[in-house]
Amino acid sequence: GMPRSMREPPGVVKKLTVDVGAQVKKGAPLATIESAAVGADRSHVRAAAATVEVARAAFEREQALNAEGISPEKDVLAARRDWEQARAELETARAALGMVGTGDGAAGSYTLRAPISGTVTELNATLGHMVGTDQVLFEVVDTSSMWVQIDVSEDYLTAIARGQRVTLSFEAMPERSWTGTIDYVAPVVDVKTRTARARVRLDNPDGALRANLYGTASIELGAAKPTVMVPREAV
Repeated sequence: GMPRSMREPPGVVKKLTVDVGAQVKKGAPLATIESAAVGADRSHVRAAAATVEVARAAFEREQALNAEGISPEKDVLAARRDWEQARAELETARAALGMVGTGDGAAGSYTLRAPISGTVTELNATLGHMVGTDQVLFEVVDTSSMWVQIDVSEDYLTAIARGQRVTLSFEAMPERSWTGTIDYVAPVVDVKTRTARARVRLDNPDGALRANLYGTASIELGAAKPTVMVPREAV
């Protein structure tokens, strides 16, 4: 699957919206966090925005005075530079907030949202708990498609290439099979196993495929070469 881990600015967990196992859509709220750092950054944004407005008004005033022959051109250019610098500082302040966003009001409260659609497989936050930037609060895994990793013996690597058709079966579901094509072959061979990884992407709409399943892959090499079996490997 394709997991995405969530790390956000430090703060205190005020509300939890989902639990482990929840199905979420991209952008769905996961938790509400109160952060002094976010509050300070938002205050900085508001101050920078006010400075931009003052600088813009000053520039427009100098332009008007210059048009009337009162203000020299150098004052207009200086006012333009001040306005441009203020706008640059505002963009820097906004960038510091990242995906948290500027929000409303002076509060440092922000909503942590799912970066992708999928299943919540990990939750490391409790109400009232202080969380830091180095802590993964949630892990969301998209199981709608899975990567199958196939260990290919170095003896067969010259015959394996992207685009080849693969038939896969898994020990846990012997009555079913899946088909796909190789979309990647690793450029290195493992020094211990003497194999290289090939990858197949499979659609998984019913969620039958799960991480760490083992099975067998049969790769079609073409009419001139026989189909070979490669070692079992995990999804």
